[in-house]
Amino acid sequence: MFLGVIGIDQIRELILRLSLKPLKAKKKVAIIDEAHLMTLEAQNSFLKTLEEPKGECVIFLITEHPQWLLPTITSRCQEIKFYLVSKEIMLQFLKDKKVDQKLAEKLVEISQGRPGRLIEYLIQEKLSKREEYILLLKKVPFLSLKERLDLAEKLSRDENLKEILIFWLEYVREILIKRLSDLQKTEKLKTFLKNLEELFLLLSRYSLNLNLALDNFFLKI
Repeated sequence: MFLGVIGIDQIRELILRLSLKPLKAKKKVAIIDEAHLMTLEAQNSFLKTLEEPKGECVIFLITEHPQWLLPTITSRCQEIKFYLVSKEIMLQFLKDKKVDQKLAEKLVEISQGRPGRLIEYLIQEKLSKREEYILLLKKVPFLSLKERLDLAEKLSRDENLKEILIFWLEYVREILIKRLSDLQKTEKLKTFLKNLEELFLLLSRYSLNLNLALDNFFLKI
């Protein structure tokens, strides 16, 4: 399990806070961003609160991967879809921020219609890190068995592993969209994306050996 997941202790603390009366407002509001990063234990411990919240409260679970949540979680929620923001709106936003046109187009492309991600990428350090790790991913197919295992060990100790996998997921989806007309390459990319999503999900939910999980992933490439 990597850093950044939402564990049972965090959910228990939230449940406790929701059980208390609000000091000023009429209702309490809880927002769980990236709710798909809740562990199975955390999700199961949250079921009763979702079904019968104590007091006056509203709970928002924000996720781009609702399929990664337990059916017992989603069945207790009302779904509200947030659609992707158009390229034109995002470009105008960056223009107002005085961002260079060429850089703006690149940021909009990799953000894939998500304004929150776009704002994150305005930090140049994050953009350069993304490019660094994507270059690393491109090299993997050409690495020897030993080099792949060494890379898996190195990444298993990297506290930014979650962010690295997100960079890779975004990149593969971006390439997949560009190559939709090439069926043969599309199928290979879909398989690769599926393996990458499974790795991300496993590391989010379970206390697995990171090194072994990464070994298995890299050997499939």
